[in-house]
Amino acid sequence: MVRGAYHFALPNVSSAVDQANYFVNNGGGWSADGRTLPPLLDIEYNPYASLGNTCYNMSAAQMVNWIRDFSNQVKARTGRAPMIYTTTDWWKTCTGNSAAFRDNPLHIANYNHSGAGQLPASWSVYSVWQYSSTGPFVGDSNVWNGTAAGLTAFARGSAPAPAPAPAPPAPVVPGPYKDVPGNSEFAKEISWLKAKVITTGYPDGTYRPLSSVNRDAMAAFLYRLEGKPAYTAPRTSRFRDVATNSMFYKEIHWLAASGVATGWNGNTYQPVAAINRDAMAAFLYRMAGSPRYTPPAVSPFKDVPVSNMYYKEISWLAAQSISRGWGDGTFRPYQPIARDAMAAFLYRYDAKF
Repeated sequence: MVRGAYHFALPNVSSAVDQANYFVNNGGGWSADGRTLPPLLDIEYNPYASLGNTCYNMSAAQMVNWIRDFSNQVKARTGRAPMIYTTTDWWKTCTGNSAAFRDNPLHIANYNHSGAGQLPASWSVYSVWQYSSTGPFVGDSNVWNGTAAGLTAFARGSAPAPAPAPAPPAPVVPGPYKDVPGNSEFAKEISWLKAKVITTGYPDGTYRPLSSVNRDAMAAFLYRLEGKPAYTAPRTSRFRDVATNSMFYKEIHWLAASGVATGWNGNTYQPVAAINRDAMAAFLYRMAGSPRYTPPAVSPFKDVPVSNMYYKEISWLAAQSISRGWGDGTFRPYQPIARDAMAAFLYRYDAKF
C-alpha cells in the first residue's frame, strides 16, 4: 500500500512555517521507502464563514507567498516538496493563476468521469486526480496518473511527476454547460435546474459547479423553485445590508416573509456570504413547511452531534434522502455548499415536495 498525509491549510490563522512544522511533526513526514507519498498541502475553498471569503480574505500575492513559505519549510524538513491539492477555479481566483509552483506535484480536484480538465498555470500535467466525493470508494475517489511501478517510483522520490497519460482522454459528452459534461457526477440534476430556469448559468456559458453558492443567489434559486409566487417586496428593506436596488432584493424578502430565512440579529442577511451546508438544510426544512419530525437519538453523520443547532434539520434532510453526506460518514455542516451539490439537493427536494 502506498499512503500519505495531508494538511488542510487555513492560511489566515497562522504562518505557513508554523503550519508546515505542525504538519511534519504530526505525521506529515516523508521517507524514500516507496510507500510514502510526498506530504500534501490541501489549499482550496474556505469552508469557514468566520475566516472570511473563499480566499481567506487574502490577496493573490499574499496567498502565493504563504504557499511558497509552506512548501519551502516542508522541503527543508523532509527533503521533498509537497504535493498541492486544489481546484483550477480556486487557484485562478485566489492565486491569480500563479505559475510559480512547477516543482510541486499536483493533486487536482475536478468531479466528473471524463477527465481532469484544464489545469492551473503552474502545471501541464497532474499526478493525482480526485474525480468524485461519492464513490465508488469510501471517502473521496482518486486516480494516479500512471502505472503502479510509476507510483512506487514517485513515492520513493526517484521519478518526477508522471508524463501525460498516453491513452487519449475519454470523449467529452455534451452537457448543459461547457464546464458540465453530460457524464459528470451531477449532470442530470444541473440539466434539470437549467430546464426549470432555476439557474441560467454565467454569461460565458459556464455553470462553475465547484464554486460556492452565495446567500442572495440561494434566495433566487428557492424563489424560482417555488414557481416565482406572486409577491410584492416592501418599499423599505428589512435588512440593513440589502439595498432596495439589490439584484435579488425581491427574492430575499420573499424568503424572509415565507419564514425560510431569518437573517442575523433580525436586521442583516449577509447576501454575499456563502451559504453553508447546515443552513441549506434549515432552508429546505422550512421550505417544506417545517414538517413534524423526531430526529434520531444517534446522529446519521459522525461530524453532526445531537447538540448541533441544526441537528433536526440535517437529520431530516438525510431521512428524506435529499442529502447522502460524504463517503466517509460526514456531512461537513460548516462547508459552503457547492453549486453542483445545490442542484442535487433541489432536484431531490422537488421530487418529494
